[in-house]
Amino acid sequence: MTTPALPTLRLVAAPDTAPGRKPNLPAAILSPGSRGDSSQTCDSLLSNVEVEESWEIGPRARGDDSRQVEVKPDARLLALESEDGTTVFIRADALAERLARLTATRPELSLAEDNALDLAALHPGGAQVGGVGEGM
Repeated sequence: MTTPALPTLRLVAAPDTAPGRKPNLPAAILSPGSRGDSSQTCDSLLSNVEVEESWEIGPRARGDDSRQVEVKPDARLLALESEDGTTVFIRADALAERLARLTATRPELSLAEDNALDLAALHPGGAQVGGVGEGM
């Protein structure tokens, strides 16, 4: 039995307002409470951590100038950070696998013909406007 290919994750993001700017590390790993010792601004374990890309998603990404982003299901670590500071760290392939399993019970998460999952379908029930930031 062959395992189906993991889907690409598709999301709608706000326009890149600072192209070429190096994105900041997620606040969750920079806060002293998450590291135990607040005497250093960035401890030695984080000195080689680099953010490759950052996207703002959710209601502010719904304008005419929004852009579509596709995240390949690879071993990159994603940090899904909400406005209230809640952060989930998960590999892109693990997130794609879990969301692919949800397609059986969540019809709004149906796979597109190109094997992509549209993350804009994830929003709280009854929400007027939402995105993955509000749904996770």
